[in-house]
Order: sequence, then C-alpha cells, then structure tokens
Amino acid sequence: MSKARELAELGAVYDSGALSNRNLMINGAMQVAQRGTTITTPASGAQLLDRFAVVANANGASKITYSQSTEAPTGFTSSMKLDVATALSVAAGDYHIFKYNGFEQQDIDLLNFGSSDAKQITLSFWVKSNKTGTLAAEFQYNSTESGGASVELAKTYTINATNTWEHKTLTWPASTGHTSNASGANRGMLLYMWIAAGTDYTSGSIATDWGVNSNATRVPGQTNYLDSTSNELYYTGFQLEVGTEATPFEHRSFADELLRCSRYFQTISGGSDAFTFACKAQGSDGVDATIILRTPLRAAPTFNSINSRYFNDGTYVASSSTTPTSSQFSANNGMCVVRCTGFTGLTNNEVGVWGPVSNELTIDAEL
Repeated sequence: MSKARELAELGAVYDSGALSNRNLMINGAMQVAQRGTTITTPASGAQLLDRFAVVANANGASKITYSQSTEAPTGFTSSMKLDVATALSVAAGDYHIFKYNGFEQQDIDLLNFGSSDAKQITLSFWVKSNKTGTLAAEFQYNSTESGGASVELAKTYTINATNTWEHKTLTWPASTGHTSNASGANRGMLLYMWIAAGTDYTSGSIATDWGVNSNATRVPGQTNYLDSTSNELYYTGFQLEVGTEATPFEHRSFADELLRCSRYFQTISGGSDAFTFACKAQGSDGVDATIILRTPLRAAPTFNSINSRYFNDGTYVASSSTTPTSSQFSANNGMCVVRCTGFTGLTNNEVGVWGPVSNELTIDAEL
C-alpha cells in the first residue's frame, strides 16, 4: 500500500471521527496469552489466547491445537497458530470455529444497528496456511425485531497461495433492520472464524444481508481445513473498524493490550502462600477477602477451583478446598470481594488474611 493511499484512508477515517481507538477488537495482534501459550486440542467453549475461544460440535471439537506463535508478517511479533491434530472428514452437522468472544454492546452502540443511521463495518486481518482454500468470517448478534433470535452475515475470503502471509479485508453492509437486544456491558456481537463446516451450513446460497438466516446459507463455499493433520493456519492483525476502509493496523503497546484484556480475565500467580489478601471472617466457616484488580472487571467474576488458607494474628488457622465466589460486585470498581467458605473454627468478623495454596488464582469475567 502506498503512503498516499494510507494517508487517504486515514483521512476517510478522520472524517468519520476517529484516528486513535479505531480498532474495536482487543488482542488482535495475538500478544496476550494469560491462560497459556499452547492449548492442546481444546473442547468447544475452551478459551484460547485472550479474547478468543473455540466453538464446535462434538465431532468437530478437540481436533486442533492452538498456540501463540512467533511466525508473523512484517510489523507483527505474534500470531495464533492452528495445527490440526486429528483429521476429520466432516459430516453434515459438523463444524469447527474459533471465535472472538464478543464486543460489549456499549462499545458498539455507535454502529446504530436497526436504524437508518446504521454503519457499515470492515474487518481486516492477516492469514497464512500451507493449504489454499476458501473460509468464512461471520458476525452474529441477537435481534429485538426477531424476538431475541440471532441474526448473522458471513463474508468469504480465499487463501490464494501456500505459506504466504496474505492480508484480507471484508466489509459488511449496514444492518438497518435489526436492533441489538443487548445493552451495557453485555455481549452485543460475536465474530466467528470458520475452519470447517458440513453441508448443514454450506448447501445453500450464501446470505447477502443480515437476517435470521437458515444454517444452509451461512457459509457455502467453506473449505474443510480439518481434512489433514498436515494443515496449519496462522492468524494475526485482526482489526474491526467503522466504515468501508481498512486502515493500517492500530498497534498498541503490550501494557495497553494486557490492560484491555484484563477487563475480561486476570491471573495472580505465585507459589503457595506467595500472595495473601486482607479478609474478614463471615461466620465460623467463611471469609470475604479484598483483591486489588489490575483494572475494573466487566461483570461479577468466577474463579478457578483452588485450595486456600486463612491466617489470623500470624497463625495458620484453617484451610478450604471450596471454589471461591464473587461477593458484593460493583461495576467500575478497582477491587473485588472474594468469598470463600468451607473453613471451620473461625470467629465472626475477625480480621485476617486469606490466600490460595495453588500457584494461580484466575479471575474470569469474559463475555
């Protein structure tokens, strides 16, 4: 792309009211991997690199190992690698997708879905594979006019050359007929990146407008990228922006990207008793502990299953194997209260410290 073209596209974006914060996606450059850099043959619903997850039917799941890779196009340092571990000749109802977990509705209200002022959107990204073929990217959200049913629209793209980074740009028309039924910090829209699909999803003619489209019209033309254990794909540089222009990727610092990801997921790592938190006993069997967050969470979090201990006045008092829960959650608060029960012998309202015996505490508020 010439400098003149880049400047022209940035000028078009400026006319739309944005130069910074153009990219509505988080971790599009695949820099942040708080849950780990390799996720071996995950089941449907499993989280991948931050803000991405697997969606698949039972037969299509657990076929790909996902990992953070240093293989990347010029200007990037990371990508997400998809390595087929178990080949699958897809049956009619099979599918495998990796998804972007979603956009909070309050962050996409500017798209004005369901009105004459609705905006077009443009998705761009880099992809590389050792197999040529056609794949689909699909946006989906729930519509008020459709009684809460999902409306969706896919666009296809082609990997034209093997082992070559290719930049793809896809533009969706404005969705004027369907208002999102979400609000605030709830999920307003999903992005599905299809990897394989059976004839239940490919046997029709691809839909051309937003709607409650039949499965058969969702991703016609989709190539089966699960057909060989030799298949590999790499993705990075995801950017979603308002309008019809794909501008140069908006690079953000790692610290900025980590902070954005932390609205949805945070970890606190260390050895046994490496970190403890001030707490107050709730009755004889529970404690409420206060954790200072990296950034406020999107919603009341869930926690991983851990063993934990309670100390009072410098003395170990009791242990618990009960999974903590969120207590007294307040939006936009830089702290969260963790309630853990399963202890014995505590004195109500006494002050102490609580901490995991496990090496890591995960705090999950993902969409």
